[in-house]
Amino acid sequence: MDDLLSEPVSREFRLEECVRLEEVCVPLSDCYCVVPGPVSDDDLSELTRQSFDQAPVYDDTSKRYYGLVTTSHLQELQRKGLPLKGDDPAIRTTEFRVGTHITIFDVVDKLRTYSAIVVIQESDATEYGHTECLLGILTISDLNKHAVRSPLYRLISETEAEVARLVQEAIPDPWEWIKLLSEDYQVRVLGYWELAKRRDVDIGPIAAVTLTNLLTIIGKSPELRTLLGYASQAAFKKYAGKIPEFRNRTMHPVRPLILNGEEVQELYIVIRFLECLRNRSLKEVMQRRAQQCAPLERRNDPGPQ
Repeated sequence: MDDLLSEPVSREFRLEECVRLEEVCVPLSDCYCVVPGPVSDDDLSELTRQSFDQAPVYDDTSKRYYGLVTTSHLQELQRKGLPLKGDDPAIRTTEFRVGTHITIFDVVDKLRTYSAIVVIQESDATEYGHTECLLGILTISDLNKHAVRSPLYRLISETEAEVARLVQEAIPDPWEWIKLLSEDYQVRVLGYWELAKRRDVDIGPIAAVTLTNLLTIIGKSPELRTLLGYASQAAFKKYAGKIPEFRNRTMHPVRPLILNGEEVQELYIVIRFLECLRNRSLKEVMQRRAQQCAPLERRNDPGPQ
């Protein structure tokens, strides 16, 4: 299971998994920037007041961007009475170069390594040939913006839908998977099911389960775990247990999604696990339906004429 922490060699392009970085990045003009030269008290005071660990080194007059420097390094330079030089090796020049479309997986993966990074958007689809545009600074705080939550919400909902389909396909008798839930949830599912039938909108008990319920069913069902490639209940729960908390944060926009670097790593684990679970569930359902259709196709085949 730990292989899910590595990005796949290739990923099917899904527009709904992309993030509009121009809506997420903070433009340099809106950042608190420092310029090469003496480190001022005002700079350090403002960076400390806003709890900024680092700042862009950017000269607005010449429109030259040098990189990112930590507040602690600026404090050290001031203590020593030294200026910040444009070629200071402490200025980090690492860039996040992206194309027109960038996935939520790439964004979170990059912020696992860098708490802040400058984003350069590249494009070859212009009349001038290759172009580059400095979008701004991307930080872990920007993961709390709505433009990031949207693809996360889509990923969660798609995973829930595909897992629900698999449960119905693999365990046709609903009583077999209902009994895997706690008594409280059994009562809720059965009550919802009965109410729906009385209102003539019966779509089965699966409509009453939550993503947490579905994860419980998989965790307790050796058959489903085997189909999905999870060796043991402990291995599955190791990652599935992180999902409900991040799901709740995603669904409530006023709650912060990320508070620190450790939670960026946890978010990465969650979304890679969700992607894996969704794709495996979809693949299994499609294979089952293909097998069900095969005999019918053979019956309809008139054979050699």
